[in-house]
Amino acid sequence: NGDKVPDDTKKPVTEALDDLKAALAKTGDDAVSASDLNDKVTKLNEVSQAMGSAMYAAAQAEQQAGEGAPGEGPAGGTDAPGADSGKAEDDDVVDAEVVDDDDQSKK
Repeated sequence: NGDKVPDDTKKPVTEALDDLKAALAKTGDDAVSASDLNDKVTKLNEVSQAMGSAMYAAAQAEQQAGEGAPGEGPAGGTDAPGADSGKAEDDDVVDAEVVDDDDQSKK
């Protein structure tokens, strides 16, 4: 999905992730405090949420524009697995309960 997110949205996520990785790699006297790690994780969460919002907006715009071809997934039309095609294929469904006779005789 990287192609659906502009570089100016991906860059802060990449930077925050690299910053967190660098902090986690430090050990001994150079180790980062738990508070600093928490701040870095919070920052990563914030910028990744912004990226997720951008991806969602791009998917919505694509769906509204009708660019998806059938079979390409949820944005691609009704050929997605589980999509309601309007056919009544399940008319013969029977609701039943399985009862184990051995369990009944023990009660």
